[in-house]
Amino acid sequence: MPDMKKLYDLAYQFRNEKIWTKVFEEEVFAVDLPDGKTAYCNIMGRNGEHRAVSIHIGEEAFATSFWPLLDGAAYTYEDILIQDCIQCSMEKTAQLDPEELDMVRDYCKTTGKKYISPYPQFSRYKPRCVPWRVESEEDWTAIQTVLEIVHLMYETIRWKGKDALLLNPVINIPVEESDQIDMFGHPKTDHLVPELIPLYFVVDNELHIKPTKLPLRMERSYKAPDHFDNKKFSQLMKKKQTGVLECEIVQFPEPVEGTPPYIPSALLLAQEKDGMLLTPVMMKGAPYDPNKVVADLLEMMLKAGIYPKRIKVRTLETQTIMEPFCQRARIWLEKTEKLPDIDEAKMAIMSDMEEDKLDDNLGGITEMLGDLTLEQIREMPEYLVETIKKIMPVLPPEIVVKLKKAWR
Repeated sequence: MPDMKKLYDLAYQFRNEKIWTKVFEEEVFAVDLPDGKTAYCNIMGRNGEHRAVSIHIGEEAFATSFWPLLDGAAYTYEDILIQDCIQCSMEKTAQLDPEELDMVRDYCKTTGKKYISPYPQFSRYKPRCVPWRVESEEDWTAIQTVLEIVHLMYETIRWKGKDALLLNPVINIPVEESDQIDMFGHPKTDHLVPELIPLYFVVDNELHIKPTKLPLRMERSYKAPDHFDNKKFSQLMKKKQTGVLECEIVQFPEPVEGTPPYIPSALLLAQEKDGMLLTPVMMKGAPYDPNKVVADLLEMMLKAGIYPKRIKVRTLETQTIMEPFCQRARIWLEKTEKLPDIDEAKMAIMSDMEEDKLDDNLGGITEMLGDLTLEQIREMPEYLVETIKKIMPVLPPEIVVKLKKAWR
């Protein structure tokens, strides 16, 4: 079991020191962990919206889930679902479950601290899962180690100034045409992505720094199917090949129960000739089993009597599943950027799901919109924008003004 008193001591220290007003989200740093691994970290909260320290253990976790921020681009829904990190964050009461609140209450009672929000919360983000409680000893050790380093970073700023931390922003930064040297003293360039970041470690209770390489971009990888029912493939290939299917893996917004709860996915298929949506192939679990996806897809095609000449895909994930399938079934696979029938089907499905919940969730939607920044509202997916526009007449006037300002 982790030493929860020590962890809460460090978390409250993080809250009280407010280092997020000094060290910013794009200033990535690394930390040596006791097990020899490296954690890649950043501190969020400059805008007061989400005050947290985020910890990615290992290069792959960092490079596959953090690069969208480094690109200077807005997070997409897929970027959020792919997160692989731990966080210690400061949250309002509603964000903590009863067990977490009891632990904070007991800690405050024992230490004499005031039981007032925001409260510390320790969360584990796994790809395509709802943020969940931290459970592994490795994760607890990483949180404690990084919070201890963050405190020493605060002390370094206090006594030596921030420059002593040797931080550089790891994000694309446009430079004015008239500038020969940017604000960080680097030669003029279109973007700034340093090759090295500081790695912090402790010797005799003092913070030490050495340079380490920023993890290189890694393409998101997906597991391909490797087991096939040759008998059923033979049955499929006896049918006459005809038509074209559009195909894409999509994620639904509502999580499914599990430990942790996960975001369900489905393989959508639409006939190009008439836009008819076929029976979706549901993909259970996170991660899902690609062999089961292929088996269910094959079963669906046999029952529906469908054997297409060509299948169109857009995403790497869908291609990874469908390429071995199409090779076995002798179906032409085409990679394209445009899947109009799939896009229409996705918007209809998501819109219906949102409309079904509006009556029950109007208060929650109002609160959510009140908490979002204008930039976050502008980044909403199209289907959600259209749904919110439909209910604008019943939203509070201040929310309507905010929406109009964001969308003007």
